[in-house]
Amino acid sequence: MWSFQHNYSAPSQILSHPLFVQITTRMLMKSDERTLSKFVLYSAHDSTLSALFLFMGLFEGDWLQYGTRVAFELWGKKTFKNLKDDKNFLKNYMIRILVNGKVVTHKVNFCREKLQFKEFCPAEELSKVLSKAGPNGMREYYRHLCE
Repeated sequence: MWSFQHNYSAPSQILSHPLFVQITTRMLMKSDERTLSKFVLYSAHDSTLSALFLFMGLFEGDWLQYGTRVAFELWGKKTFKNLKDDKNFLKNYMIRILVNGKVVTHKVNFCREKLQFKEFCPAEELSKVLSKAGPNGMREYYRHLCE
């Protein structure tokens, strides 16, 4: 809790990185049509979500309410007018993040400056925040964080 209150983000990055990798990997698999899954559910304790919130820039210093839920939505750009498909499949998707049903994408630190259509963020931003090397470097970056 001390690290959360003092906005010490190193532990939160280490704690939340594996979950972010899982979420991003599943989104990549969906965007590349390597899975038929349309919905994935994770369950976590408040301490895990607090770390996740701190990492995303959403933590406000208080314990999260009981039953807090976070949704990461993957949207194909075909949904949006005036956007063309790209050969890099990840660029063909956008994400929207909701907390307890309210859109918070505009508050997420890696999406704030990248918003499109008020509440959507390019999906590639999620993998960029996990590793400068992109999706293939996410696990290696985590090893680096732990050293």
